[in-house]
This record gives sequence, C-alpha cells and structure tokens, in this order.
Amino acid sequence: MGLKLSSRRSLCRPHAFIEFKEDIEAQYVKYQHVFCSNKYLAISGFRVFGLGSGNKPAIPENFSVKREEDRRNAFLSWKSIENSQ
Repeated sequence: MGLKLSSRRSLCRPHAFIEFKEDIEAQYVKYQHVFCSNKYLAISGFRVFGLGSGNKPAIPENFSVKREEDRRNAFLSWKSIENSQ
C-alpha cells in the first residue's frame, strides 16, 4: 500500500503536521523529496506517531546523559535490551 501527499503544493511548510483521516497500518515510512524553498534540503527531525501492534519495550537501565562544552550537544547511553531495535 502506498500513501502520497500532494506534491503539487509548492508552499514551504517546514513544521507541517499532517494527520490522515483514517488509521494507516505500515511497517516502513519513506520520505521522498519533491520541493524545497531553497537550494539545500535539511531534515532535523522526522516523526511518526501512533500505537504499535506489539508489547511496549522494556525501559532501559543505566540511562545517562553527558553534555559537551557546547551544552546543545549531548552523548546519550544506556544498557542495551535483548531483542530490541
């Protein structure tokens, strides 16, 4: 099954929130670049919301955050969980 948002619209919508009228069941989500208002494309975040069909993953242990001198940068670490992605 493929979903396509209209690419005919050439307006710049950098923070668009697009909600579908019906639920969609998907394993993968693909972004295909069609239009950009300037010369270069930059994606800083691509979020998909919804409920998964399986059980919730376990909460990782030993989660830590170490900030660099530039406080905007941080290194995140945690103990891995078997059979998780």
